[in-house]
Amino acid sequence: MKSIVKFVLFFFAILYAGQLTAQKSFYSAGRKIHLQEDTTKMFVLVSPRNKDGRLSFGIENRTTIQVSPGAFISFEKGGANRLSALREFDADTNVLYSYHALTVGDGGKLIPTGEILLKLKPGVDLASLLTSLGLTGKVEISRNRELEMDIPESQRPSKRGQSMLVLTTEKDSVFNYANRIFESGRVIYSHPNFYALDYITSEAAVKKSLPTKSWPANFDVDDRAQIPFRRVVPNDPGWSDQAYYMSGVGDIDSVFLYLPLISLKPIVILDNGVALHNDLNFVGGYTPGSPGTIPGRPVSVDDYHGTACAGLAAAVKDNSIGIAGIAAGAPIYSVNINHSGVTIANIADGIHYAWNTNAPVISASIGFNNVTFPIWDAVYSEVDDAVTLGANGKGATFVASSGNHFSPTDPTSVYAPAKWPQVFPAGAVTPSNVLCSFSNVGPEMQFVATSDLSGILTTDIPGLDGASLNDYYYGFGGTSAACPQAAAAMLIWRSVDTSQGNITAPFVVLGNSIDIPPAGRDNNTGYGRIHAFKYLRAGMDTKATVKRTSLIGTNAAIYEMDVLDPFTPGTAGYTYNWTWSNPSIATIVYPFTGNRSIRLNKVSPSSSGTGTLTCSYGPVAGKWITKSRTVNVTALGVLIVANPNPASNMLTIRLQEEDGEDNNLTRAVATTASQRRQIKSIELLSATNTQRVFYKEIKGESYSEAINVSNLRNDLYILKISNGEEIVTKKIVIKH
Repeated sequence: MKSIVKFVLFFFAILYAGQLTAQKSFYSAGRKIHLQEDTTKMFVLVSPRNKDGRLSFGIENRTTIQVSPGAFISFEKGGANRLSALREFDADTNVLYSYHALTVGDGGKLIPTGEILLKLKPGVDLASLLTSLGLTGKVEISRNRELEMDIPESQRPSKRGQSMLVLTTEKDSVFNYANRIFESGRVIYSHPNFYALDYITSEAAVKKSLPTKSWPANFDVDDRAQIPFRRVVPNDPGWSDQAYYMSGVGDIDSVFLYLPLISLKPIVILDNGVALHNDLNFVGGYTPGSPGTIPGRPVSVDDYHGTACAGLAAAVKDNSIGIAGIAAGAPIYSVNINHSGVTIANIADGIHYAWNTNAPVISASIGFNNVTFPIWDAVYSEVDDAVTLGANGKGATFVASSGNHFSPTDPTSVYAPAKWPQVFPAGAVTPSNVLCSFSNVGPEMQFVATSDLSGILTTDIPGLDGASLNDYYYGFGGTSAACPQAAAAMLIWRSVDTSQGNITAPFVVLGNSIDIPPAGRDNNTGYGRIHAFKYLRAGMDTKATVKRTSLIGTNAAIYEMDVLDPFTPGTAGYTYNWTWSNPSIATIVYPFTGNRSIRLNKVSPSSSGTGTLTCSYGPVAGKWITKSRTVNVTALGVLIVANPNPASNMLTIRLQEEDGEDNNLTRAVATTASQRRQIKSIELLSATNTQRVFYKEIKGESYSEAINVSNLRNDLYILKISNGEEIVTKKIVIKH
């Protein structure tokens, strides 16, 4: 009998060992990734509930070790000891998770969580899919992440695209089930979830050295010559120490001049948390995988990295403390995806939260170790959703550091996520535009910003925590410092131009960065160094327009160049140059100081025809912002049609385009079809005693109205029509 028991135990031991040593694989980016097992090493995740951090294990001889709650520890155990250790760990209430080590590539460690991450193709029902694969009851949905993130229902991906699902199952079955789901062809991706050990790196190069304390006068020559007095000096005491990198941002004086005219949109800092700081406008955050911490805050006392990035991007200006950011005072969302125990699902969740804030720019001074690890479809898919569905459907601009691990043997080594085609990689150059020796390069490069290894002053975790002993830190650098600078410059553009979205971002970078030799785009610096003011100008150029502001009688109109302008009219600001293409029918008059507005007069009441009115504003960052408008001056005006005239019962009033034909027209200032006005109010006055006899305010959209005049006495009346911007009049005869 004892022999039978021993045989049964031996059989199950062999079966258990066989489950552990069977080859495991999963799908990533459409290809199968094969894992190797390290049978000598096990990983244990300590439960966060174990507050005293003491674990006692009876492996070979019982030992007590000191560990941090929520941390991973590894054990070197092989053979039978490995099997007994795993069984003990599984039974220990202090242990949240245990598994033997799996490796991929050059030795990156993977620890499966027992979860499957998947995204269904449109129209696929999960329950039907699981039933068809025989997996009903073997896997279950573990959570609803949209509810966990407190995302409004209208913004959930179910309303705006497919969402990642998380299924739980036995950890030894997770590879088999995930592969079967993927091979069904009914999902976008399906792969196991893993603890992300050694997967995320913070791309900061640190060398504590003080920067220069003088502000170099190297602004763009054209703008400085245009407005020599333009000089903005914030009252932040650390401002002079920011000269090292701010001089390379791109005419930061001009940017600061325009900031009061701009409603800065939020920026997301995707990192290891942003601390509460008096110099930062923190508005919200999220820390996936660490529910016991304050959302978006650092988990450990020395996790200063995200706070440092936030300061470079958006520290508040002119508050008499600390420093000034490039997009000074912009609202900051913080997403902490770089902490102990983070999983691939947590990273995907963090990016999911980031783009659901609808912030137009995401800054990620982190690198995914794509040399050792594969592309994770769950993470890649969320980045893809961010740049297409984020920012209220206009797509978020995703900026990431290129990496600090340049190797001459691998000159195309940009790290993910910067490596991915939908992301903007940011590299680092010295103040003299020399590529930093550590900055990763490759064909994906888009732009660079000033960093080097020298001490860049930025915000730190306040108090005794963080990298320094006060609230600010002089030792920041690397591509981690370049990324938030580039992201802030893009945020300024996205805050000015709110109409087009991320799809136009490549053209902004292409046309407005400062080229660094060799000429044109290259693998080292992309399109060149960022230029925040030129990016701002690109937004101004899109938004600017020539608009009509008022009517003067029936033979003249006032037009204005609607453009951001921080200067008082008549001061030595930028210049407005107006031209009119058809002087035979109308002429420009300049009655207003500064010429931002002009008057267009008909040559004679009978003048007719069309012309092009053009205004050029600038030069802004070396270029003129030029906008034109076609004006019909047949009789400068909105066409008011009133039929019949004389009227006896019903009077019909309608707006008509300038080129319409009608024998009974009164014309005020012309409108084009693309800017067609609507009737907002109708008023009828007696021409004899100016008494109002009829008034109607129109709430909805209207281009035509009918009024009953059968009860009015025979007389001459004045009809007043308002389109919301001006009032035009017409004489009406009532005759019964």
